[in-house]
Amino acid sequence: LSAAICVPAATEAAGKSIRLVLIASAGKLSKAAASSGANTSAALTQCMEAALSTNNAKAMASVAEGCARLSVQLRDTSKIRAALSAVATPTIIRARSALDAINSSSSIQG
Repeated sequence: LSAAICVPAATEAAGKSIRLVLIASAGKLSKAAASSGANTSAALTQCMEAALSTNNAKAMASVAEGCARLSVQLRDTSKIRAALSAVATPTIIRARSALDAINSSSSIQG
């Protein structure tokens, strides 16, 4: 079965699909968030964390683009900032962890 399914290609296709869903529903989601006061940041954070867990750069980029494009559709500037921060936070956390690992391994060798 694993030979029949190209996992990287499927992962990239899933990332593109998520991107398209986020972009297509951005208008409706932004109106719903504005009327109900819903916080979209948590959902966007979860989307980015899921994309990062694939370790597929194209899937990550597609989901990040969809999240960012949805974020800028929000009407309230503070919600836009919060949403964009939510999109960036998982990536920043992973980058910080990688830098910490590099620093600790270089201090062991040095």
